[in-house]
Amino acid sequence: MKRRIPAPFKVFRPLRLAIAKGVKEELRWRNDKRGVYGIELRLDGRSCIDFDFSDWIAEDGTIRRLLPTESISPIQIDDFQVGIRGIQASSITAKWYDTTFTPRLIIEGWRRHGDLIPFDEIVPNLIYRDIVLMHDYRYTCILPSWDVSLTLPAYLLLCEDIPGFEARLSDVTELGDQIRKSLKDISARRRRGKAVYQNLELFLEKLHALEDELSLALNVLRSGCDVRFGERGGPDLYVNSIPCEQKSRFPMTDGRDIEVRVPEGFTIVDVYRLFVLEVKQTKRAFRKSGIFFNNLSRTGAGMAYTEAVDRERKKGKPASRGIAEMQTSLRVMIHLALDLQKEWGKVIVPYTRYVGPDSRYTIPIPIPLTKYQEVMELERPHGRNRSSPTSSFSDEHQASS
Repeated sequence: MKRRIPAPFKVFRPLRLAIAKGVKEELRWRNDKRGVYGIELRLDGRSCIDFDFSDWIAEDGTIRRLLPTESISPIQIDDFQVGIRGIQASSITAKWYDTTFTPRLIIEGWRRHGDLIPFDEIVPNLIYRDIVLMHDYRYTCILPSWDVSLTLPAYLLLCEDIPGFEARLSDVTELGDQIRKSLKDISARRRRGKAVYQNLELFLEKLHALEDELSLALNVLRSGCDVRFGERGGPDLYVNSIPCEQKSRFPMTDGRDIEVRVPEGFTIVDVYRLFVLEVKQTKRAFRKSGIFFNNLSRTGAGMAYTEAVDRERKKGKPASRGIAEMQTSLRVMIHLALDLQKEWGKVIVPYTRYVGPDSRYTIPIPIPLTKYQEVMELERPHGRNRSSPTSSFSDEHQASS
């Protein structure tokens, strides 16, 4: 594949890990004269994430066109870690993605649903993408791109019993067919020396959008609501019979990290306003829904908002701590959104959720569409300049899915 610089790329795994304060973090870079080719993250001395792509890099730093020596499939490393057979030093902590995930559950999900999407063919291409980002951009995400190949089959398995799953499965099958055709095209381009890693982004976005939808449906169900998937052409979900749409934002970056530190003097209200301003595509979302779930985890404002809520939970005054705790309860916010939808008709639920041992949803008070429109109207005459003091954590290259 050819490598092009500069070329902005999309962020699929948020650049923030949900790790509780007080945990000893040790990040080990795998590198030598060839550059960076992997990472190991240890928490309190235990290896939690590990990947090593050194086999794919020649001594002169060029990227080899390796084929795995074994068939690509999940492999259980221990009771908590799962990796990919055929890939050197590949492991992630299963329960960081969902507290019920285990290596065995992921392997069973792959066995039952892994044939819908050609994950075994996708993984080597995702490894190539990570290597290019590490070498050409000096950009390394702590979570490898291939992790979605393990987590998505598990979500498919856990969502099997949600009504409407069979209809959703037809969409998954269609996505798998699209990916197979795309992979054939990429292989043909590679033979001609014209393939670029950006060709992978379209189906990476679809895979992560599907995972976000399944994860939300599963956790709303666990919150005590009736959930079913929508039919083709309809809303994504029904929650207590209310049609709901779920969309995820995938920001663009040119390799610079999206800063998440809150500027000095900014209050949680300031950060909250910027977080709400990241909500996009409301008109499209409400064509067929009463509640719009918007996953903003990957945006700079989303990370800053989550950091601010965490700070309030731990150090704020008693009243603000209580409000912050409420914003980390999916059950409370879902039922509040349902009540507000009855009163206002259309309600926005922006949220974040991060991978890690302290993973949780963070959701502000749901926003009636009319109130959101009032906020946007106040912002419009001033343009983006009102947000300029926060440019340190607001990505300039946002894109909507």
